[in-house]
Amino acid sequence: MNLTSSVVAAIRFFKACIKANNHFLHRHLMKNDLLLTLIELLEVEGPRDNMLCSSCLDVFELIRKVSDWPSFMFTKYVPDAPASSQENVKPVINHLFEKHEAKLLKLSSLPNLRAVLNALRTRWEQNNEPPPAEVASQPEETR
Repeated sequence: MNLTSSVVAAIRFFKACIKANNHFLHRHLMKNDLLLTLIELLEVEGPRDNMLCSSCLDVFELIRKVSDWPSFMFTKYVPDAPASSQENVKPVINHLFEKHEAKLLKLSSLPNLRAVLNALRTRWEQNNEPPPAEVASQPEETR
């Protein structure tokens, strides 16, 4: 088994951890900053547009998509998932951009990484935008 297949196996493990939608696994990934290894791998492999780069991008695309899935999708693909499971991935996205925003911004300048990383950034911005202000209804003036 060569190094590339070992790295791809590790990336598959990352995907399985994200798909498991277990907040303990997500918290472990964030606490130990394990997603940094994927970002560093993208820094090395990003310009080459190869299998390793595509595998890393697939993990980031999965993180973005999981945070966007409606709850009925979780019951379809993850039968034991609670109804609010998509909320569990938002801290992972926040962690990525709070700790590694500069690196992700630099990587998003590469043409083959731009679409996925910009979509992930858009998801982060949507998650963190304030809720719309409620307009208080004006009581009608009586004459």
